[in-house]
Amino acid sequence: MSWKFFGRSEKDQLWRCLPLYRALLRGDQCDLELAARPLGPLYKAWDCKITRAGDTTLHVIVGAGKWFDDPTVGPSAYTSRNNDGHTPLCVAAMVGNMDAAKNLLQLNPGMGSLDDAVGPHPIIEAARYGHKEMVLLLIGDMERKLGGSPPTKQSSASHFLHLLVLAGFYDVLLALLRRHPGLARTEFYGDNNESLLSLLAEIPSAFRSGTRLRFWHWQQLLYSVMHAKLEIRLADIEKSLVVAQSSATSPSRQSPEPASGLTWEYCTRLANCCILVCPKWLVTPIYSCMNHVGIMMKSMIRATREIWKTTTRAIRHIKDTKLMHEETLDIVKRLCEELTKHYSSTGEDIEPVLRKALLSAAGSGISEIIEEIIERYPDAIWFVDSENHNLFHLAVINRYEKVFSLIYQLSVYKHLVTAGEDTSGNNILHMAGKLAPLSRLNLISGAALQMQRELQWFQEVEKFVQPTLRTKRNSNGKTPKMVFTEEHKELVKEGEKWMKETANSCIFVASLTTTVVFAAAITVPGGNNQNSGFPLFSNETAFTTFAVSAAFCLFSSVASVLMFLSILTSRYAEGDFLRRLPKRLILGLGTLFISMTSLMIAFSATIYLVFGQKKGWILIPVGIAALIPVILFESLQFPLLLDMFMSTYGPSIFRKQSSRILH
Repeated sequence: MSWKFFGRSEKDQLWRCLPLYRALLRGDQCDLELAARPLGPLYKAWDCKITRAGDTTLHVIVGAGKWFDDPTVGPSAYTSRNNDGHTPLCVAAMVGNMDAAKNLLQLNPGMGSLDDAVGPHPIIEAARYGHKEMVLLLIGDMERKLGGSPPTKQSSASHFLHLLVLAGFYDVLLALLRRHPGLARTEFYGDNNESLLSLLAEIPSAFRSGTRLRFWHWQQLLYSVMHAKLEIRLADIEKSLVVAQSSATSPSRQSPEPASGLTWEYCTRLANCCILVCPKWLVTPIYSCMNHVGIMMKSMIRATREIWKTTTRAIRHIKDTKLMHEETLDIVKRLCEELTKHYSSTGEDIEPVLRKALLSAAGSGISEIIEEIIERYPDAIWFVDSENHNLFHLAVINRYEKVFSLIYQLSVYKHLVTAGEDTSGNNILHMAGKLAPLSRLNLISGAALQMQRELQWFQEVEKFVQPTLRTKRNSNGKTPKMVFTEEHKELVKEGEKWMKETANSCIFVASLTTTVVFAAAITVPGGNNQNSGFPLFSNETAFTTFAVSAAFCLFSSVASVLMFLSILTSRYAEGDFLRRLPKRLILGLGTLFISMTSLMIAFSATIYLVFGQKKGWILIPVGIAALIPVILFESLQFPLLLDMFMSTYGPSIFRKQSSRILH
């Protein structure tokens, strides 16, 4: 609101209240009393507006995350609304001020009630701003309102369920669905076919199929072995639904002292007792030793605590992710079951609701929703959008392999669902020939691997296409192969550039390694015997280690040079990116890694032969230093090597996801 909308007296009032406003934001009780003293009765008028937004003193206090107990606050201050229609409890819900919300509910229990005709509701604002604890505090009245018939489109209850999905509070939504199955039929404002199921179909990160976990990564291992206790988590939500405001009267507990502090204090007291019986000349050395040991122990404890926090945080994230996936899957099953049960009993048309959810899930890569919908309503496999794309068309266009792999769970229909054409005359092989969306391509490192993945997609789709469709032309007169060549022309050039740059960089390192190790091999450490010509250290174990490592290094580095040379002289045709070029790069990087590791071993053995005869400990720092380049190479290049190996020789990304037959 601009200044011109205020009268002169209102402007003056705002200027006079400015010191009070600033003191309220700081939250200092002393500053607050000083700022309010010149205003006289204004400070006691808690429902008087002191900001341009129409906030009262109570609004500002709550919005600043504070709470002051004052017996002069009248009932009207609790229900006063600012220019946006927000009460103090609404503001507390927006900023997550739990202390203020609990006190406001105790002072005026009716503040959390819902009335669609009044204005913004606290629980709606809490869900909008993502304050889950606040939602559970205020959910009592909303839960009672949801207990009746399914909410209408424009109701606050419908809006609340919509915000629960957007905020990611799936456990709260699941608990509500368990208590009130009819909520599955909730429709939202806007599109007539918008439902809870279609909303979930637009959030791929909430499902396992939409979460990208590398199978060799430790997160994948934790995810597979971790047992998520969903029932325990839902039991806590159920308690909040039964007694929504039980936490308002629960006393706060003091956090316990860290175990490390108690342990160090105990050790210090024990040492002081020992000092009392020690001779005087030992007191100073003991205190000095205690000081140094104490500093060392505290540093170690601090480092251990940080490592533990980081580890537990990562494990907790994996656990929460798996819980979320189980919650959303349970929600989808309940929604599909309730929707099909309701529409079958009423005889109404269920297809508009399921069509939007299924096609949205196919466009988002959520195979779980598609499976559940087809399981409950098999005819959904024939749903198409306005451009005549079915779910497998959308999976190919957007490159969602888990959705397309559902074709393995079909019977003879797998060849029928791929026979359709869109409005432009493109069959599913034409769609596979088009370039993948940039967001999907960027998930793969390197243009060469991206081109390889595109070729894998084209070949996979080609297996399920009728022979007559493989050479059929679309409305532009192009066959699928022509579309593929035209769409991937630039990607082939980028892949060629990427391969050559990688080969040039690696061939320099391999050539340098070959030169160094060849010189080392003909100039053995320690020299040769002048009479026999044999190396002086030939009987040493370290010399044998040096000789074997140098041989491995030389042979592998030469092989690496040859592999990278073959990459540089390749013709770079489309088909070469499928296996030939990746295979050569895998061999080149693998032999380069072997040569570098062998070089470090040979160098360490040489250092030990020359200097380590009388100083055996020298092998420890040399060995540690030799590991540094190996670890750097592994951390920088090994992920690329592993990606390429799994993409070329690993299991296919297209495989049967489940044993159940969908159609």
